[in-house]
Amino acid sequence: MPQPTLTQEQKRQLLLDADRFYWETFAHKPLNVFDLGQWLLSFPGEITQARDSQPWRYANYKIDINDLDTCPKYSDSNNIRELWNNDSQEIMWLLGRDSWGCHVHADGFALITGACRVGITVSRFQNIEGVSDLHNSEQLTTAIYSQLAQYGKRHGYRPILSSDCFTKKTAGHEWSVVRSRSNLNEPDYIAATALDYRTAVTASFAVGSAWYEGEDIPPEIEEKYLASFWDFLAQINLAAMPAEGATPGTIERTAPGAATKAKPETSGW
Repeated sequence: MPQPTLTQEQKRQLLLDADRFYWETFAHKPLNVFDLGQWLLSFPGEITQARDSQPWRYANYKIDINDLDTCPKYSDSNNIRELWNNDSQEIMWLLGRDSWGCHVHADGFALITGACRVGITVSRFQNIEGVSDLHNSEQLTTAIYSQLAQYGKRHGYRPILSSDCFTKKTAGHEWSVVRSRSNLNEPDYIAATALDYRTAVTASFAVGSAWYEGEDIPPEIEEKYLASFWDFLAQINLAAMPAEGATPGTIERTAPGAATKAKPETSGW
């Protein structure tokens, strides 16, 4: 027997009435381990296919953040389109990308909504006025704000307000976060936590098909999507020294049962 379909208005009301959204527990996904020299970084995600399809764009699993020769420099296989040079304000080791959808359950329906996309990089910030030590959260915010504002200006994003900048503490790390809107009026975030005075781990988060075209996404709906990003950030682990016996690479994991999501925290904006 075919399942009944929802009208657009029913879908809208379902999203508004849901107390929270759900998503696949990240423990179902492979664990990606990167040796950064003085740091061991790990995070979950299906990143292998994208890395294999464009290997020239991605950093190796073992890199030296003090050696720019370990940072991919071109966005194409023919070494034509330069990603950075010494005058750049941000130099990025791209580690991986992943995506997921959110689920809404009500009255027998299981609606999948939004196309959440995340990218993980290690970023060196330089040549930015007023930024000399990323351990200072205000300077770290200035660094990521500068980059997102420049990108947004080129691509028609809405101007970023001071209220779009805040900090988020999760799993023992403090993240500086900047919120923006894409040219399609969809949520776009950057979060960063410092490794040293000039280098940070950065996570970008965007949601496509988040709401209805031509309408501003309601804040409560954005918060429900954003809860999945906070969950992802909580899975990122940084060890000050490489763990004994840790092997860089992607590790497949046997997933436990589906986890129940806690009530999402508010972002503070």
